[in-house]
Amino acid sequence: MADVMENKIENKEIGINDLEDVNGGYAMNEGEWFRMSRFMFTEEEVQIIKQKTNISLTEFKEYTYKDLNNMGIPGNSTKKVQQYLEGLGVYITVHY
Repeated sequence: MADVMENKIENKEIGINDLEDVNGGYAMNEGEWFRMSRFMFTEEEVQIIKQKTNISLTEFKEYTYKDLNNMGIPGNSTKKVQQYLEGLGVYITVHY
């Protein structure tokens, strides 16, 4: 956890013209007792993952971490998959 915190980008003010270059981050539905957490990616995140891993995802489709494992994204838990995605530059921003 400390490693991830040390690598975070500092907050900085951006201009209105820079907003289209901002990655909004993927959405995540936190799991419950009988339901796994779900990941959902925007078109931009799907493109980033495709460029860096050659794995094709469908935008706005829900995936469990096991679904992502079967497609080639490693991690034996939701947290491990999140850490892998962070390494690709894809971060969670929305819980739904």
